[in-house]
Amino acid sequence: LPYGHVINQYLRGRRSFTYIVWIVIPLVLLIWFFPFVVAVGFCTYVLSAPVQSIWKRLRHGRAKVHAAMNREETGRESGDEPAG
Repeated sequence: LPYGHVINQYLRGRRSFTYIVWIVIPLVLLIWFFPFVVAVGFCTYVLSAPVQSIWKRLRHGRAKVHAAMNREETGRESGDEPAG
């Protein structure tokens, strides 16, 4: 089975000089500012769980508000069968 390595994906075949520069410059900056990159990566990792939790609560909270508004508009609960 072929392994889809990142290097193979971005550097397969002939590429223009500009394309290679756009790949190399971020790598050089990553190496040059390595402590900063590690700190930002660590902080991103640490904050990802609380941010996801808040995001999910906000999304589900909106869904509950919309469901309640729909119940008020129709005058029935979510499990009630329509009359007819």
